[in-house]
Amino acid sequence: MYKIIALTLVLCTTSCATNHQAATSPTHPIHKEQFALELIALNVQGQTRHIKYNRITGEAWWSADTSWAKIQDPEVLPHSVYEIQAVATGDSWRAIRIDKISGKAWKNHSGKWVAFTQQVEQ
Repeated sequence: MYKIIALTLVLCTTSCATNHQAATSPTHPIHKEQFALELIALNVQGQTRHIKYNRITGEAWWSADTSWAKIQDPEVLPHSVYEIQAVATGDSWRAIRIDKISGKAWKNHSGKWVAFTQQVEQ
């Protein structure tokens, strides 16, 4: 009897741990750290811009009000760890995205991500 109870507990614990690992995996849709926001205060009274992005896929959207517009990617990005930094430039704004694993970076230009080129000094 005790062997059956012990086996049941082991199986339940293993199953629960596996489900928890899947739910906290960076690729799982409910990962609690998957999305981030950037808020940019423009140098115009009361004007802001907003950037929402997925830290794992690199996808990003921007908004001037309550509607999100996707910032277009020239390619499908691999799952990684992405970060976006943004700054106001007068009555406009600039944003840069970096893949924190590979070091590849892009700047936002007219609603599209444009990759920086790598130059090696000799």
